Amino acid sequence: MLIVLAFLLVVPALADYLYSRAQTRKDARDDELVQRYECEAPDKCVADFNGDGVAESLIVGDGEFVVKVTGREVLRMPYDHTDGTFRTHFAITNTGGKSRLLLYDGVTHRPPLSAAFGWDGGSLVNTSPSDIEREVLSAMAAHDDSGGWNERAFRPLFRSARSFVFYFALAIILALVLFKRFVAHGARST
Repeated sequence: MLIVLAFLLVVPALADYLYSRAQTRKDARDDELVQRYECEAPDKCVADFNGDGVAESLIVGDGEFVVKVTGREVLRMPYDHTDGTFRTHFAITNTGGKSRLLLYDGVTHRPPLSAAFGWDGGSLVNTSPSDIEREVLSAMAAHDDSGGWNERAFRPLFRSARSFVFYFALAIILALVLFKRFVAHGARST
């Protein structure tokens, strides 16, 4: 009985601790990637999409953003900045002398748009993201209310509630088992 009780007390607490540590490491990695790559405000991004050594323009206004390369519009999309955690997110990566635009938008797109845009010789087109770009897109989603920000913000509350419910139920079951043994022992004594 004591071994089972110890198992029921220790294993869930250990599993919760390990899961919590993994989540904390993922949150720290997401924070690092967002700080390193995300452009906030987007019009402050510096990018060279065509690799000619001249910075392109990323213009935000009137509910949309426009990317211009050598003065010519190559991409126009909706833009919303409802608040700090519910908005269109931008990031720039640089590989081989060319920039790529990463975009996460759960405000103006349903389901949320999570995309990488690269230069194809004439315009910016949706391309397959690299591994690091997938991580950056995931991190931007985790920092948005349409992605994982609400889950992250309320995780400690849910963790506490889950632990309380588990240990409360365990206490009730233990009390019932002890009560039945007490009653059974009392019936045998008389």
